[in-house]
Amino acid sequence: MAKSTATPSCRRSRNSQAPSFAWDRALYTTIQRLLDLKLIAETKDSIAEEGRRRYYKLTRAGKSLFEAELARMDDVLRLAHQKK
Repeated sequence: MAKSTATPSCRRSRNSQAPSFAWDRALYTTIQRLLDLKLIAETKDSIAEEGRRRYYKLTRAGKSLFEAELARMDDVLRLAHQKK
C-alpha cells in the first residue's frame, strides 16, 4: 500500500526536541522560489537583525501577480454562483 502524502512525515531534529515536518522543507523551498522569481524580497528589518527570523514583502511584480490571481479566483467564484 502506498504511503499517504496528506500526512506530514515527522522526525526529531538532531539539535532540537521539536519535531520537524516535511512541510517545513516545502515552505522554505517555496520562499526560495518566490525570491528567485523576484515576487518577494527580504525586508531591511530582516537584514538588520542577526537572528534566524526573516521578514519578506511582496515586490511590485508579486503584488501584480497576486492581484491577477485574486481577480481570476473572483471570476471562478462568480461563474460557480451563476451555475446554481
